[in-house]
Amino acid sequence: MFAATYRTKHWGLLLFRLIVGGVFVMHGYQKLDPTKWEWLGSQLGNFGIHFAPSFFGFMAMFAELVGGAMILTGFLYIPALALTAFTMLVAMSTDLKGVTPDSTYFEVFLAIRASLMLLILSLAGLLMGPGKYSIDALIGKKMCSHEDCSCHHGECCTGGACEVVAEAPKKEEKITKVKA
Repeated sequence: MFAATYRTKHWGLLLFRLIVGGVFVMHGYQKLDPTKWEWLGSQLGNFGIHFAPSFFGFMAMFAELVGGAMILTGFLYIPALALTAFTMLVAMSTDLKGVTPDSTYFEVFLAIRASLMLLILSLAGLLMGPGKYSIDALIGKKMCSHEDCSCHHGECCTGGACEVVAEAPKKEEKITKVKA
């Protein structure tokens, strides 16, 4: 019944990448100003890391801006999502600083909703993969040396592990001569 929707899954993954990657690029673009990096990096203090705040602030900007572009294009997709997921964990801890002990659950949710949503989307992207309309899939396809691959319905190495389909051995036909 729903088989037709599965044929379009790679288009859905492309749309997912464009939206999520675009959101991260916009967030990272806001952090291009080096004067913001010190404050951004100091947020790792929530985890006991108090050295090199400017470097870590730069890395937060890099994870969002460059990582977002990598998500958008599907290039080094998994490492980019890992960076953005970690960045969103730090962002959530920063968002929770404004929450008081007498805050309601709804107030806590309101405080962390944006970073929580982007964390969930990053984790979902890690589980789904980039799809066949990505640079990773294109590179994987060119690197594959298997002639017969079962990945993605006959399309060789489009972003996943390649499993070669072994052909069933043909039965040797016995040739018998008939004497006349």
